[in-house]
Order: sequence, then C-alpha cells, then structure tokens
Amino acid sequence: MARLVEITDFGTAKREAARLEGVAVASANIRVPLEEIAADMMRIEGIMFNSGGRRGGGGWARLKTETIVKKGNSAILRTSGSAIGYKELPGDDILEKSLTEPDAPYQILKIFKNTIHFGTSRPYAAVHQYGSRARGIPKREFMRFTVKDHSRWNDIIAKHIIRPHMVK
Repeated sequence: MARLVEITDFGTAKREAARLEGVAVASANIRVPLEEIAADMMRIEGIMFNSGGRRGGGGWARLKTETIVKKGNSAILRTSGSAIGYKELPGDDILEKSLTEPDAPYQILKIFKNTIHFGTSRPYAAVHQYGSRARGIPKREFMRFTVKDHSRWNDIIAKHIIRPHMVK
C-alpha cells in the first residue's frame, strides 16, 4: 500500500525574500546605530579621562616634576586649575571636552550612511596620544577602544540590520 505525504508551503519563500530585502535596505544605511556608537565612544572617553587612562590598559605616565611646577598641578591631560599662562588656548580641558561633549570645539564627529569619523583636532593631541621622544613626552593614549567595545558596536549594528526584519 503506497503512502503519500503532501506538504504545501503558503508563502515561506515570499516572506524570506521580503525579510532579506529588508536586511539589505537596513544594511545600506547604518547611520542610526552609528549615532548610538558615537555616544558610546564619548561615554568611553569620559571613563578614560576619569580613570587616568586605566580603562583597557595601564594608566597614563605621571607628569615630570618640572611640568607639575610649571603647570601648578599634577592633572594629566587636563588644564582646569592650571597656573595662569600655562594654557596655550582659552578654556579648560579642551582635549577632554572635544572627545566627551557633543559639538565641543575641536571635536571630529562625522556620521555618514555607513561610516563614522570620531576624534579630535585639538593641537598637540597626537603628541599626547602617541608620545614624542624628541620632546620627551611619553605616550598617554587617551583614545583606546577594547575588543569588547568593538564587539558591542558590532552587536548594535547587527540588531539594527537583522532584528526589525526577523520573521515571527
């Protein structure tokens, strides 16, 4: 006696095609999650400055004694409370603010459809980030993102692309 099993699909292929089309559209413009990532980068920078560079690695090198005397305090990468004449540019903690406050002077923050540019154009920022043997300035890496940060950002983007298009 022959047995017959019949399976009828009532639209799985069409639903999957629509879902994949939604994923393709969402992946072409990830500006929304990049804005969330930019806010997270600024939050991380705040932690970095408040911890003296200890987030994701060792802390920043201490200032030399002569720098502390000239500056009037031992605050690293900060100008607030420094002696009059020490600050070469007006304002306090310009470097920190350029990386932690939206629309701050010297901030580089450009978000496009699929790219983010984040950083600072604050004079001497690169010297502090990378150090300078010629000037005797040690590396004080203020922009340092961990593998966990990158993983979290990947998850933010993935949720934007996939979750709204999941079939229930």
